[in-house]
Amino acid sequence: MLAVYTAADLEAAGIEALPSFTRPPPFDLKGADGSPMADGSQYPLARERVRYGGEPVALIVAESVAAAWDAAELIEVDYRPLPAVVAAEDALKDDYARITYQGDYVRELIAETDYPSFDVAAADQAFFQWKKHKKQDIMGFRDNGYVSPMTGTMAPPHHTRWVEALDDSLKSYLQLSSHEFPPHAQAQAAPRLIPPGPSG
Repeated sequence: MLAVYTAADLEAAGIEALPSFTRPPPFDLKGADGSPMADGSQYPLARERVRYGGEPVALIVAESVAAAWDAAELIEVDYRPLPAVVAAEDALKDDYARITYQGDYVRELIAETDYPSFDVAAADQAFFQWKKHKKQDIMGFRDNGYVSPMTGTMAPPHHTRWVEALDDSLKSYLQLSSHEFPPHAQAQAAPRLIPPGPSG
């Protein structure tokens, strides 16, 4: 055996990632919104973590295949299992990054289809606030109002706390009297019946 190299050795020698086809000309691929595609460059050896089975972790230089195999058997790698990531969103760092990811995806759909456009950034902000309130109070986050991304208006507070609102009909939600409520919607205004909990 002549030498064993790791990713750190290659980086110190100035050996960088193998360029992705998304970057160099003539490719230079763009997303639907004109932004650069995600960098798909590959490193010759695993850096800090192994991302798939069979990813090389060391480079052995030897005078024969047999000598290289003998050296490979002496290499010890400390593998620590990481949670599996099966969806792109799962790789993002937190819930807020996932909301941004979904917003970017909606923008791509709008650009590629005839979907009507709207203020996606405002929708992201509403979801940011919703997630913040949900983390603060799982039983009270539904009592908050948010700015509509369609009209820019703030939703008024509900007349009853969510945990105390036992009637979820449209009539109760809008607080309409019988003569104000449209006849065709009367059938939809049946109250939700909540059985009493166990006593004691």
